[in-house]
Amino acid sequence: MANDLDQSGNSYQDVDVYLGPSLGWTTVRVRPETLVTVGGSTTLLPDASVVLVNVAATVTLNLPNVATWVKEIGARPTTAFERSIYIKDFGQNAGTFNITVHPFAGQRIDGSLSDYVINNTGQMLRLYALNDFSGWYIESNNQATLVDGSVTNAKLANMAAATFKMRALGAGTGPPIDGTPAQAKTALAITAADIGSGAALSKVDDTNVTMALGGGFAAALLSASSLTMGWAGLLSKARGGTNSANGAALKMNIQSFSANGTYTPTAGMLFCLLVCVGPAGGSGGVLGAVGNARASGGGGSGGLSIKAASAADIGASKAVTVPAGGNGGAAGANDGANGAGATSIGALCIANPGSGGQNNNGSNLGVGGAGASVGTGDITWSGTDGGNGFTASITTVAAVAGFGGPAPFSGSVRGVALNTNGTTQGFGGNSPGGGASGSVSFNVATNVAGSAGSNGLAFVIEFLSQ
Repeated sequence: MANDLDQSGNSYQDVDVYLGPSLGWTTVRVRPETLVTVGGSTTLLPDASVVLVNVAATVTLNLPNVATWVKEIGARPTTAFERSIYIKDFGQNAGTFNITVHPFAGQRIDGSLSDYVINNTGQMLRLYALNDFSGWYIESNNQATLVDGSVTNAKLANMAAATFKMRALGAGTGPPIDGTPAQAKTALAITAADIGSGAALSKVDDTNVTMALGGGFAAALLSASSLTMGWAGLLSKARGGTNSANGAALKMNIQSFSANGTYTPTAGMLFCLLVCVGPAGGSGGVLGAVGNARASGGGGSGGLSIKAASAADIGASKAVTVPAGGNGGAAGANDGANGAGATSIGALCIANPGSGGQNNNGSNLGVGGAGASVGTGDITWSGTDGGNGFTASITTVAAVAGFGGPAPFSGSVRGVALNTNGTTQGFGGNSPGGGASGSVSFNVATNVAGSAGSNGLAFVIEFLSQ
């Protein structure tokens, strides 16, 4: 708050001011500075003039009504002397604790209804009343006191390339200059004695990497140093390496699975080929009848899938599933069963099963079972359909059953044939994934069962580093 300089009980003083021969002397009220030492909100009085803020806390200064502030000396003679409100960050705290200057309701500061914020250390703001009493216009030094260590390199003047901030030797005390390398060398005064006789550069060779030092390496350095040769990274194939962190494959190994299990890589496995063969379908049964030659359809073969995988792809292990082949159809009008599911190694390699062959009951034609659909892998093959059967109401021709769909790694089993009274059951699948051939009934009322398709198979070809 304002100081009571004359101890009169009023926080202002009257002074006599001579205004010239026309106006003579007049009394003008003068308020000494208002000192703000407490944070928070302070409302300035209508006769405020100098406001000094000296507190390490945020402060809000509420300005008086412009009209009231101007009328504070309205009864006095009009003068040409300026009147204004000075607000000063006297305590040098505004950089951290801002001073907010808040205008009277509906009035403006520099045309804005918003507050004005003093946020630079040591900043001073001066406010002048507008003639229409609508607010204030301002003048601000807006200067901050530089804090030690606060000037960044970017704020310094640009320097020429290959120069240094320094004082030249013999220049005495003064501002820094952008010195040249020659000036820096002179100022440092480096002599031969500072360097001495020089120190050696030595080397330690690796088993596979050697280095030959040439020139004056025995006294080439300011201080002794050495180079230690070693091998890091991958050696490309062009330079005789393998371009692999795991080294070259030195031998192979095969793990085979004819039933469900778990593939666990052999120690040193770098990469491998996963191979899956799907199970095949069984052949259909036959409903025999006198005066008829009947043969059922063969089972479709399983598919084949191949997948290349790294040690990282496999991880610790992968589950292996190897289903059974489809059963042959029971004696009579019964279709062969499909293969019992897909052969798989994890989800990386999957081969699908073949379908069972159709029965022959005189109406059905004994159609061969469909080959497996395409599975999952880098290389995938579908299975092959089983051969179709035969139906005739005469007994002067031989009945030939459908062949089994060929296994991926071998041929198909042949279809059986018969031209004399009796029955013959077809052949089961002869290798993994091979379909069973159909069965035959010739001029007898005897039913015949189909045969089972081959089971699936999974195997892994491993390429090992040891």
